[in-house]
Amino acid sequence: MSFVVSYENLKRVEVIGTSCAGKTDFSFRLSQLLGIKHIELDSLYWLPNWVPRSDEDFRTQVKKALAEDRWVLDGNYLKKVGDLVSPHLTAVFFLRYPWHVLLYRALCRLKKRVFGREVLYSGNYQTFYPALLTIIEIFFGGKYFAVTKDISTI
Repeated sequence: MSFVVSYENLKRVEVIGTSCAGKTDFSFRLSQLLGIKHIELDSLYWLPNWVPRSDEDFRTQVKKALAEDRWVLDGNYLKKVGDLVSPHLTAVFFLRYPWHVLLYRALCRLKKRVFGREVLYSGNYQTFYPALLTIIEIFFGGKYFAVTKDISTI
C-alpha cells in the first residue's frame, strides 16, 4: 500500500513499532531529511547504569523536548508519556515487519551492541541477557501494544 504524505503534515511526527523495527534509524533519517529535531525517548529515559528516570523526571524531559514546533520522535512509551505526545502529533509512522525480519535485525543488533560494545544511552552498554530477551520476544510474539488514539484524525 502506498500513499502520499504532505510535507506540511510532517511537523510533529512519532515513529512507533516493535523492538528492532528500525524506529530510531528511520526517525533520525527522517529528521535529517526534514531538517528538524530528532527526539529519541530511550535517550531521555535511561540514566547511567541502566537506571530509569522517575516518571516525573521523564515527563519533564519529554515536555522540554516537545517545546519546539517541529520534531520527529521515536520510542514506545505510550503509557508513560502518550498523553503529552499525542495531542501535538501531525503524523504517525507505525513500522511493522514480519517476525523473521525482526529476528534478523535483533541478531545483527546483538552482534553490534553486545559483542561490538556499542555505547548506548548515558554511556550504557547492552549485555547479553537483555539482548537475548529481545530475540525471544520477537520469536514468540512477545509484547504487543495498542495505539490509544485514532490516528486517522491526525
